[in-house]
Amino acid sequence: MIKIIIPETAPEKLLIEGCQNKNQLCIQYDNKRDFYNKGKMTFVFSTEIYGSTCVKAPLEAAHQKKCCYCESIFEATSYGEVEHYRPKGVISPKKKGRKIYPGYYWLAYDWDNLLYICKRCNRNKSYYFPLEDESKRARNHNEKIENELPLFVKPSVDNPLDHISFRQDAIFGLTEKGKTTIEYLKLDRTGLFESRRNCLEAFHAFINVAKITFNTAGNEELYHEAISNIRKRLLPSSEYSAMKWIFFNKFLSDPAFKDFTFDSLC
Repeated sequence: MIKIIIPETAPEKLLIEGCQNKNQLCIQYDNKRDFYNKGKMTFVFSTEIYGSTCVKAPLEAAHQKKCCYCESIFEATSYGEVEHYRPKGVISPKKKGRKIYPGYYWLAYDWDNLLYICKRCNRNKSYYFPLEDESKRARNHNEKIENELPLFVKPSVDNPLDHISFRQDAIFGLTEKGKTTIEYLKLDRTGLFESRRNCLEAFHAFINVAKITFNTAGNEELYHEAISNIRKRLLPSSEYSAMKWIFFNKFLSDPAFKDFTFDSLC
């Protein structure tokens, strides 16, 4: 997982239609508060607003065309989905826990609440949203989310590497937030583990070539080709780049990589 830089200015569709829809939802809640709190009435959200192309396109670009959680690249036949960091319709504070109504309905069209995610991670995340202290949860638009301490990493705000790391291709949590994110989104799932393993093996092969051919007469072209491939695979747009950077860090003291820095890739 890498840090995501979201454009500061929200798409116009969210600022106009999304704002109008939000105001309507807030009025509906205020008029039928008890019904919404008990789940007897639920909100209707417009996917044509938060899921529109003008919203998805800048999100996809900001996310480097990768899932913001598992870092899998979206293929031409597999599209990402707009994800609500704070669930909009209903919430569960933990697995097999009670459902809380309503969800964060007032954030359904909030630019800061939207991420880009793969279908598998989206399905795993579902409507779960655990907090450190459940008593501080904002239950409606009149309360402040700033009082909450979420237990899911938010890659557009948090530095994911403060919470999640890797041993080779095995992911693990550094903090409670990191551990919870891995558990709920199943970032250690078998298929994902295998993809990361294959990716790391190929990456390691280029590292070995660079080390072997460094300062070896007649192998200059092979060395530079290996370095070029390493750089490409460490770019933020590369699949599982966070894992590869962590793996590569232990080689940075090697003379073969003496001028290699993250800044050189930006």
